[in-house]
Amino acid sequence: MKRKTRITAKDFSKFAGRFQRGVAVARALDRGERLPFSRTVVEIDLAAFSRTLTGKRLELFELVKRDRSSVTGLAAKTGRDPSAVRRDVDLLESVGMVRTVM
Repeated sequence: MKRKTRITAKDFSKFAGRFQRGVAVARALDRGERLPFSRTVVEIDLAAFSRTLTGKRLELFELVKRDRSSVTGLAAKTGRDPSAVRRDVDLLESVGMVRTVM
């Protein structure tokens, strides 16, 4: 008679904390909530921030603020080259204005 063995993530105490954190993040995403364990911005360099905001980047920010969109979708909506949009999205992400997800 074969015996079935069930192994869960909790069996690996080293990984249990990471697993629970992943579950919490997944549940928050499902509910459309802010992600737990996220970073909080406490200070902004206004001079650097204002240099970052060009008209085209502000247009991307406004579009993303209204609805999630892919880089290809943003490029189509703005009539811009996807590689240029990707560069701007990367820059906006680096200053914390947008966040990309897979």
